[in-house]
Amino acid sequence: MAKSNWREQFNAWVDGDRTPKLESVLREPGKRTERVQIVLDEEVMEEQFLHFLRRYHLMSTVASVVLFVVLLSAVLALPDFGAAQRPTNNAVAKEYLVNGAAETGSHNAVTSMIFSYRGFDTLGESCVLFLALGCVTLLLRRTEKEGAAEEENFDHDIIFSRMSELLAPCIMLYGAYVLLGGHGTPGGGFSSGAILSAVLVLYANAHGLENTRRFLNTTTMDAVRTFGLMTYLVLFAVYILTGGGSEQMPLARYFILPIDIAVSLVVMCTMYGFYAYFARGEI
Repeated sequence: MAKSNWREQFNAWVDGDRTPKLESVLREPGKRTERVQIVLDEEVMEEQFLHFLRRYHLMSTVASVVLFVVLLSAVLALPDFGAAQRPTNNAVAKEYLVNGAAETGSHNAVTSMIFSYRGFDTLGESCVLFLALGCVTLLLRRTEKEGAAEEENFDHDIIFSRMSELLAPCIMLYGAYVLLGGHGTPGGGFSSGAILSAVLVLYANAHGLENTRRFLNTTTMDAVRTFGLMTYLVLFAVYILTGGGSEQMPLARYFILPIDIAVSLVVMCTMYGFYAYFARGEI
């Protein structure tokens, strides 16, 4: 019986038919507490703000002067350029310049340092570029309908299109020269990647995104940059485990050029991806 009463009371409460208790009806309302009203004086606030600006300008000027004095004293304390006691003239720099070619197999000191002695650092930079483009893709990628609407309004300039067809092969050839010459001359993967990305930006501006997507869409670019990063990871691991380009493992010195190409692919896709997503929202 008690269980039935409980169900009836619950149903009555859900339906709103429950009779309120007499105590709740006859209860006197409590007294409302008055809120404290804060009156702001505009003249006082303006005066306080002016005092703050004066103190801020004074403290920023003092901090700038102190920083200038510290940096100037540090520069004046440096030894003369080319002196033997300069910090740059140490055993590390001597090791790079004297034994770099024999130990790494690269005739360029910069290439041997970046891809051999500091190879882990360069690998980390490539990973940062890879992840940065992934984050930009998640934040700025638009829907297909929005991209199609903009592509319909694209205005093809005949002069710009024809000039891009003449300039693009020349720029690509120069980028390949910088890439292949980076093994023994200044240049390399980062520089060539930036040059090759300029070709993609030029073509996309001249011929539109739809024509660019015929040979480089989102899937292709993700595959290329993933292939570049994984190739760099595998080749650098083999390069380190086999003793670099030393005399005991002479074949390892030929890993520098493929690593350079892998870095170039990652940089090229990253820079073009930044342009495409920031300018158009898609690739």
